[in-house]
Amino acid sequence: MPERVIVVVDDEEAQRSVLAGFLRKKGYEALPAGSVDQALDLVRTRAVDLVISDLKMPGRDGLDLLAELHGLNPEVRWSS
Repeated sequence: MPERVIVVVDDEEAQRSVLAGFLRKKGYEALPAGSVDQALDLVRTRAVDLVISDLKMPGRDGLDLLAELHGLNPEVRWSS
């Protein structure tokens, strides 16, 4: 089975690192991003299966990210 790719978005490095490490131990490829812009760069250049994001971040937040992801791919499903 191919490895699933998950982007982990959080402005707090410790939170991002812990979650990414946990996901790697479970067999996923976890790509950390410290901001909405970093996450979007990853999504634009990689095939991604899932994005896990903090909602409250300085500047652009998790809801901004969801809107941008939906703009890149209107079939992206999300809920809040």
